[in-house]
Amino acid sequence: MTTVVATLELMVADHRVTSEGAICNIRKLHRIEDRIYGLAGEIGPAFAMLKWLREGTGKLEVLYAMFGEGVEARSSFSLLELSHDGLALWDGWGIRIPLLDKRYGIGTGAPAVLALIDRGIPPSDALKSSPILDECSGIASGFEVEEEYLLPRELTYPELLPKRKRRR
Repeated sequence: MTTVVATLELMVADHRVTSEGAICNIRKLHRIEDRIYGLAGEIGPAFAMLKWLREGTGKLEVLYAMFGEGVEARSSFSLLELSHDGLALWDGWGIRIPLLDKRYGIGTGAPAVLALIDRGIPPSDALKSSPILDECSGIASGFEVEEEYLLPRELTYPELLPKRKRRR
């Protein structure tokens, strides 16, 4: 499975894939225009859903053709969206489900990471513990936790902007 967690300002993810045979590592966060998507579950159907979203037609018949007759494929993945509208889940039927939650996670490691975030630990630091807490989550060797901010970090945290000298 995986660990993908989002707050209203950022999304973080691990890299491990355990559902497609041998363990491998992939990028799980994908930006499409002003939205960030995190995927969990079967990667093939999740990438098909991302392709449909990227094409931007919104035509359900195109999405349905991608999945064919396989109803199982439609429910074999989770797609979490972070946008200026908040958090949402997408299903394999092309339905966007807006969430009221200010933070949410998908994948087997998400509950443990969300509990750490609730204790005040920053999301990236909390996610670093997911491989310890969940054997199906992991960070690829030589890589950091995937982290995507909805807005550029400088706009999210104005205190990080360099101080400008006043002109007289």
